[in-house]
Amino acid sequence: MTNLQMPVAELSEAISSNSFDGIELDSDVLESLGIFIVRNLIDAEICSELLSLFHNATNMKVVEGHPTKVLAGSEGLELVMSSSAVSECFARLFDGNYRCAAPQIFRKNQDWPDSVKLHNDLMYMSGWQKKYSVFIALTECSGENGGLIMYPGTHHFGLLGDAGELDRSALPDGLPAVCPILRPGDCLFMHSAIWHESNQFLSGGERVYFEFKLVHADDPAYGSDDDGDPAYSYRLPESVEGLFVDSRLQRLQKFYKSQ
Repeated sequence: MTNLQMPVAELSEAISSNSFDGIELDSDVLESLGIFIVRNLIDAEICSELLSLFHNATNMKVVEGHPTKVLAGSEGLELVMSSSAVSECFARLFDGNYRCAAPQIFRKNQDWPDSVKLHNDLMYMSGWQKKYSVFIALTECSGENGGLIMYPGTHHFGLLGDAGELDRSALPDGLPAVCPILRPGDCLFMHSAIWHESNQFLSGGERVYFEFKLVHADDPAYGSDDDGDPAYSYRLPESVEGLFVDSRLQRLQKFYKSQ
């Protein structure tokens, strides 16, 4: 295995100095490390309402084969975006020309304790490469209850040409793993190409993130029919599989159906 080439010393220094953690978003640090935590961005009342939506299963849908992920309706995202502090923070990205989409819940507890493989989100997405996964902690999230583990700087590798579980041994020696303790209202910005994983739920209270994508408003993978003049809009279909006549995924599906 040939390790990735990365400026490990520089990344380690930035992590040890806690430069990715503060009360205001630093877009330069986010660009460099691929992660940034804004503390207390979301009001306690909004966090409580989001958690209630989840516990009451309001417009929620469990994802088959991914028991820690629950698709959410638009109610939660509307709550988040009602905050002027949130709008001001998000406007630091994409020159203020952003869109929030695809809300979901990531849960872990004694009933749903599974670990999540090392991967990046970009390998499962279409459209432009610059995207952010935004995680709002609705409960305390830490290593003990299966909190996110991220590897800073790995987003600079972008698309990897395939999808699936990544090999941890490819990471260079000394690269720090970041597993922050988040409390309700803390907001984690993660570039969607960051390599990340999570361990099993071991102890403590339930771990709940409200997550969505923060992207450029013109990203063709997102948007609606109401976006401006359709003659000047580029939009990918909801499923891009129909754009191919012989993709790797289609060939695999044909292979397994023939067995």
